[in-house]
Amino acid sequence: MMFFDEQRRFDDRSNSLEDTSPKKGRSALEQRFDDIAYMAVTLLDCSLAMIADAAPEKRVIALATQGHPDKRVSIEEMPHRMLDPIEAERLGLLFYCGFPLRDSTGRNIGHLGVYDVAHRKVAQIELDMMLRLSRITAALLEARS
Repeated sequence: MMFFDEQRRFDDRSNSLEDTSPKKGRSALEQRFDDIAYMAVTLLDCSLAMIADAAPEKRVIALATQGHPDKRVSIEEMPHRMLDPIEAERLGLLFYCGFPLRDSTGRNIGHLGVYDVAHRKVAQIELDMMLRLSRITAALLEARS
């Protein structure tokens, strides 16, 4: 499956989203977060999916991009400024669809977001599946605490 067509490639930009490699030594739980990010980026056929916590510094827990052979990139090299919609747009990401992650008491503990280089409509089934992924992610985050 080819994830980026020629019009959607970041290769010619200085802020390439496919220039990092997987981080070795991630725990089983961290790998589950990686899997969820991969499912989200694949489900919505977007450029990037990211899971971030609700800490003041908004740490990126996992992300996945389409175009990278393993679909996973190192979170240490993630441009954290992409959490800011204005910065994401400056990088060429024009589409954002986010899902809050809430614990069992309803407290915000993070978000699952997908970004793309083109505006798009999201089908109801895609929203339903992303909502389910966000619930799974929230349960994993809460169990981690």
